[in-house]
Amino acid sequence: MKLLPSIIVSSSPFLVSLPFTLTDLNRFEDDQPRALWQPPNYVFGIVWPFLYASLFMFNYLIFQNPSISNYIKSFVARDTIIESAFQGLWLYNFRFQENIKERAESYKKSLLFMLSLVFISIYRCYIIFSTKELKPYSLLYLPYALWINFAHILNWQLALGFTK
Repeated sequence: MKLLPSIIVSSSPFLVSLPFTLTDLNRFEDDQPRALWQPPNYVFGIVWPFLYASLFMFNYLIFQNPSISNYIKSFVARDTIIESAFQGLWLYNFRFQENIKERAESYKKSLLFMLSLVFISIYRCYIIFSTKELKPYSLLYLPYALWINFAHILNWQLALGFTK
């Protein structure tokens, strides 16, 4: 894969979330309910940059490795774009509403996209760990997969009203 497309695809998870971060749409206010296991807000500011850097390196190193076939690279690129799209849809549907009833509905709507992200991350872990060429890069993807599964638990807690 050429340099610019590999950078764009590798950056897609970050690029999709950037509008939500810049406009503070993904921030919890002090009066909003929080999931029982939700960490303090500052944790997200530490974790997400690390995850985006890790995902970028995962994709970019695969795309730039000449010993990995274009067939495998095309699978990785396709899955990265699909995963980024679902992440964007989850963030869009999870955006916070002023009205408490609308807020609860947004948590429920976002579950579909979060569940899709969980299935995609499990599928990608299976592919990564079962493909000899991708296995060396597995530790770059695994933190993201674990965090998405943790976020899924938090999303369920909010949707079901298990809040603190």
